[in-house]
Amino acid sequence: MRLCLLSLLAVALAAIEIEATVVRIADGDTLSVTAVDGLPPAAKRGKGGDVYVRLLCVDTLEIWEEGKPKAAEGFAARDLLAGLAKPGLKVVLWDEGDKLKLDKYGRVLAFVRVGKVTAQETLIGAGLSAYWRRYRLAPGTLDAVLQAAEAKAREAQRGAWKTQAELMAKKSAERPK
Repeated sequence: MRLCLLSLLAVALAAIEIEATVVRIADGDTLSVTAVDGLPPAAKRGKGGDVYVRLLCVDTLEIWEEGKPKAAEGFAARDLLAGLAKPGLKVVLWDEGDKLKLDKYGRVLAFVRVGKVTAQETLIGAGLSAYWRRYRLAPGTLDAVLQAAEAKAREAQRGAWKTQAELMAKKSAERPK
């Protein structure tokens, strides 16, 4: 916990932070928030104008893909995120740099802080996502926090590390090209 707080303080010095209210949880790695100043204007929006946010550095098992089996761990990740970032709750969307970016689907890419913990650390620590570094590393000392959370979950065989170990190891090994 202490390491997490130190990492957040170190990252906050050179980061953008935007407070927004959670509208709904789409799945284990995507939520929507109220549209607020500072979010990219081109961000994908829901029917009510809410803005979709894709959590950086996690990739939970799918629950929506057509023709693919729905993974129990994907539903567990969604439920864990819903318990952490309840609709109506204020969260902080943040990343290094001066603005949040969009993915190819128009979702805002962000680390999500709820109180003093990141949603990423919570999901990885529960074994419901590997620390997914396919596109980038977490900034500052958050990288070490997420590595430690993943190592503990893997060793304890929590969540998908028990039932989908090969897939989790593959996701954990991915790095930016």
